[in-house]
Amino acid sequence: MISHHLYKPKDKLSPFALTFNEDTQICVYKLDFDANLLYEFLMNEEAYVDDNLFLTYSGHHLIDPIRNQLLTNISHYVRLTHTMVEKNLLLKCWCNVIREGERIEEHSHNLGPYAYLSSQIFVKGSDNNTTTKFTITNSKEELYVKDNSGEMIIFPAWLPHGTNVYNGPQPRIVLGVDIYPKRFYDEIENKDSFYSH
Repeated sequence: MISHHLYKPKDKLSPFALTFNEDTQICVYKLDFDANLLYEFLMNEEAYVDDNLFLTYSGHHLIDPIRNQLLTNISHYVRLTHTMVEKNLLLKCWCNVIREGERIEEHSHNLGPYAYLSSQIFVKGSDNNTTTKFTITNSKEELYVKDNSGEMIIFPAWLPHGTNVYNGPQPRIVLGVDIYPKRFYDEIENKDSFYSH
Protein backbone atom coordinates (compact mmCIF):
# COMPACT_ATOMS: atom_id res chain seq x y z
CA MET A 1 0.00 0.00 0.00
CA ILE A 2 1.23 3.50 -0.85
CA SER A 3 -1.09 5.63 1.28
CA HIS A 4 -4.09 5.45 3.59
CA HIS A 5 -6.41 8.42 4.15
CA LEU A 6 -8.74 8.30 7.16
CA TYR A 7 -11.43 10.88 7.89
CA LYS A 8 -13.37 10.76 11.14
CA PRO A 9 -17.01 11.82 11.11
CA LYS A 10 -18.03 15.23 12.40
CA ASP A 11 -21.47 16.13 13.75
CA LYS A 12 -24.24 13.81 12.68
CA LEU A 13 -26.38 15.64 10.16
CA SER A 14 -29.32 13.23 10.14
CA PRO A 15 -30.21 9.93 11.80
CA PHE A 16 -30.85 8.60 8.27
CA ALA A 17 -27.49 9.71 6.83
CA LEU A 18 -25.62 6.53 7.69
CA THR A 19 -22.51 7.48 5.76
CA PHE A 20 -22.03 10.52 7.97
CA ASN A 21 -21.66 8.25 10.99
CA GLU A 22 -18.78 6.23 9.55
CA ASP A 23 -15.10 6.79 8.97
CA THR A 24 -14.23 7.54 5.35
CA GLN A 25 -11.21 5.55 4.26
CA ILE A 26 -9.35 5.72 0.96
CA CYS A 27 -6.34 3.51 0.20
CA VAL A 28 -3.87 3.73 -2.67
CA TYR A 29 -2.02 0.61 -3.84
CA LYS A 30 0.76 0.00 -6.37
CA LEU A 31 -0.02 -2.68 -8.95
CA ASP A 32 2.36 -4.74 -11.04
CA PHE A 33 1.52 -4.50 -14.74
CA ASP A 34 2.99 -3.12 -17.95
CA ALA A 35 1.14 0.20 -18.35
CA ASN A 36 2.28 0.70 -21.95
CA LEU A 37 1.10 -2.75 -23.08
CA LEU A 38 -2.24 -2.43 -21.28
CA TYR A 39 -2.76 1.09 -22.64
CA GLU A 40 -2.17 -0.02 -26.23
CA PHE A 41 -4.39 -3.06 -25.78
CA LEU A 42 -7.29 -1.00 -24.43
CA MET A 43 -6.95 1.68 -27.11
CA ASN A 44 -6.81 -0.92 -29.90
CA GLU A 45 -9.65 -3.04 -28.56
CA GLU A 46 -11.83 -0.03 -27.79
CA ALA A 47 -12.79 -2.04 -24.73
CA TYR A 48 -14.25 1.01 -23.03
CA VAL A 49 -17.56 0.60 -24.85
CA ASP A 50 -19.87 -0.77 -22.12
CA ASP A 51 -17.99 -4.04 -21.59
CA ASN A 52 -17.09 -5.65 -18.28
CA LEU A 53 -13.40 -6.25 -18.95
CA PHE A 54 -13.27 -9.03 -16.34
CA LEU A 55 -15.91 -10.98 -18.30
CA THR A 56 -15.06 -10.02 -21.87
CA TYR A 57 -11.33 -10.69 -21.43
CA SER A 58 -11.44 -13.47 -18.83
CA GLY A 59 -8.25 -15.49 -19.24
CA HIS A 60 -6.40 -12.60 -20.91
CA HIS A 61 -2.74 -12.23 -19.86
CA LEU A 62 -3.13 -8.47 -19.22
CA ILE A 63 -6.56 -8.38 -17.56
CA ASP A 64 -6.49 -11.41 -15.23
CA PRO A 65 -3.43 -10.23 -13.23
CA ILE A 66 -5.14 -6.90 -12.59
CA ARG A 67 -8.28 -8.64 -11.34
CA ASN A 68 -6.21 -10.89 -9.07
CA GLN A 69 -4.28 -7.94 -7.62
CA LEU A 70 -7.57 -6.10 -7.10
CA LEU A 71 -8.94 -9.04 -5.09
CA THR A 72 -5.78 -9.18 -2.97
CA ASN A 73 -5.98 -5.45 -2.25
CA ILE A 74 -9.69 -5.63 -1.45
CA SER A 75 -8.81 -8.19 1.24
CA HIS A 76 -6.14 -5.84 2.59
CA TYR A 77 -8.47 -2.84 2.53
CA VAL A 78 -11.22 -4.74 4.38
CA ARG A 79 -8.82 -5.85 7.12
CA LEU A 80 -7.23 -2.42 7.49
CA THR A 81 -10.49 -0.47 7.58
CA HIS A 82 -12.61 -3.02 9.47
CA THR A 83 -15.07 -3.08 6.58
CA MET A 84 -17.50 -6.02 6.63
CA VAL A 85 -15.82 -9.08 5.13
CA GLU A 86 -17.52 -10.46 2.02
CA LYS A 87 -16.04 -13.76 0.85
CA ASN A 88 -17.94 -13.83 -2.43
CA LEU A 89 -17.96 -10.75 -4.65
CA LEU A 90 -19.43 -9.45 -7.87
CA LEU A 91 -17.06 -7.29 -9.93
CA LYS A 92 -17.68 -4.98 -12.86
CA CYS A 93 -14.69 -3.32 -14.55
CA TRP A 94 -14.92 -0.77 -17.34
CA CYS A 95 -12.58 1.56 -19.15
CA ASN A 96 -12.82 5.38 -19.07
CA VAL A 97 -11.03 7.21 -21.87
CA ILE A 98 -10.68 10.96 -21.35
CA ARG A 99 -9.30 13.21 -24.05
CA GLU A 100 -7.81 16.69 -23.92
CA GLY A 101 -10.22 19.23 -22.45
CA GLU A 102 -12.50 16.59 -20.92
CA ARG A 103 -13.14 15.64 -17.31
CA ILE A 104 -15.30 13.27 -15.28
CA GLU A 105 -17.92 15.17 -13.31
CA GLU A 106 -18.34 14.42 -9.62
CA HIS A 107 -20.46 11.31 -9.04
CA SER A 108 -20.92 8.32 -6.73
CA HIS A 109 -21.00 4.75 -7.93
CA ASN A 110 -23.72 3.56 -5.58
CA LEU A 111 -25.88 5.24 -2.96
CA GLY A 112 -28.26 2.32 -2.52
CA PRO A 113 -28.57 -0.32 0.21
CA TYR A 114 -26.07 -2.63 -1.52
CA ALA A 115 -23.26 -0.06 -1.78
CA TYR A 116 -19.96 -1.67 -0.81
CA LEU A 117 -16.68 -0.68 -2.46
CA SER A 118 -15.38 0.87 -5.67
CA SER A 119 -11.95 1.12 -7.21
CA GLN A 120 -10.06 3.13 -9.79
CA ILE A 121 -6.96 1.88 -11.59
CA PHE A 122 -4.94 4.53 -13.41
CA VAL A 123 -3.39 2.98 -16.51
CA LYS A 124 -1.69 5.87 -18.29
CA GLY A 125 -2.03 9.43 -19.53
CA SER A 126 0.19 12.18 -20.89
CA ASP A 127 -0.79 14.92 -18.41
CA ASN A 128 1.37 14.73 -15.27
CA ASN A 129 -1.06 16.93 -13.33
CA THR A 130 -4.16 14.75 -13.55
CA THR A 131 -5.88 14.13 -10.20
CA THR A 132 -8.98 12.51 -8.76
CA LYS A 133 -10.91 14.63 -6.27
CA PHE A 134 -12.80 12.91 -3.46
CA THR A 135 -15.39 14.91 -1.53
CA ILE A 136 -15.30 13.78 2.09
CA THR A 137 -18.95 14.28 2.94
CA ASN A 138 -18.64 13.78 6.68
CA SER A 139 -15.99 16.48 7.12
CA LYS A 140 -16.70 18.82 4.20
CA GLU A 141 -13.14 18.30 2.95
CA GLU A 142 -11.76 17.58 -0.49
CA LEU A 143 -8.92 15.13 -1.03
CA TYR A 144 -6.94 15.33 -4.27
CA VAL A 145 -5.13 12.11 -5.16
CA LYS A 146 -2.57 12.36 -7.96
CA ASP A 147 -3.19 9.86 -10.74
CA ASN A 148 -0.01 7.82 -11.12
CA SER A 149 0.36 5.07 -13.70
CA GLY A 150 0.00 1.62 -12.14
CA GLU A 151 -1.79 2.76 -8.99
CA MET A 152 -5.15 1.62 -7.67
CA ILE A 153 -7.46 3.49 -5.31
CA ILE A 154 -10.06 1.62 -3.23
CA PHE A 155 -12.83 3.65 -1.58
CA PRO A 156 -16.44 3.35 -0.34
CA ALA A 157 -18.87 3.07 -3.27
CA TRP A 158 -20.95 6.01 -2.03
CA LEU A 159 -18.01 8.46 -1.90
CA PRO A 160 -18.37 11.35 -4.41
CA HIS A 161 -15.40 11.75 -6.77
CA GLY A 162 -14.46 13.29 -10.10
CA THR A 163 -11.43 14.53 -12.02
CA ASN A 164 -9.85 17.80 -12.98
CA VAL A 165 -9.79 18.86 -16.65
CA TYR A 166 -7.37 16.68 -18.59
CA ASN A 167 -4.76 18.55 -20.63
CA GLY A 168 -2.68 15.77 -22.18
CA PRO A 169 -2.35 15.28 -25.96
CA GLN A 170 -2.73 11.50 -25.60
CA PRO A 171 -5.91 10.05 -24.03
CA ARG A 172 -6.03 9.26 -20.30
CA ILE A 173 -7.16 5.71 -19.52
CA VAL A 174 -8.54 4.66 -16.15
CA LEU A 175 -10.26 1.42 -15.20
CA GLY A 176 -13.28 1.79 -12.92
CA VAL A 177 -14.52 -1.09 -10.78
CA ASP A 178 -17.75 -1.67 -8.86
CA ILE A 179 -17.59 -4.26 -6.09
CA TYR A 180 -20.78 -5.79 -4.64
CA PRO A 181 -21.35 -8.56 -2.09
CA LYS A 182 -22.52 -11.62 -4.00
CA ARG A 183 -25.21 -12.30 -1.38
CA PHE A 184 -27.17 -9.42 -2.95
CA TYR A 185 -27.08 -11.08 -6.38
CA ASP A 186 -30.85 -11.42 -6.70
CA GLU A 187 -31.42 -7.72 -5.95
CA ILE A 188 -28.80 -6.25 -8.28
CA GLU A 189 -29.80 -4.92 -11.70
CA ASN A 190 -27.93 -6.24 -14.75
CA LYS A 191 -26.48 -9.02 -12.59
CA ASP A 192 -25.32 -11.00 -15.62
CA SER A 193 -22.86 -8.24 -16.46
CA PHE A 194 -20.84 -8.91 -13.28
CA TYR A 195 -17.83 -11.18 -12.85
CA SER A 196 -18.49 -13.59 -9.97
CA HIS A 197 -15.71 -14.39 -7.53
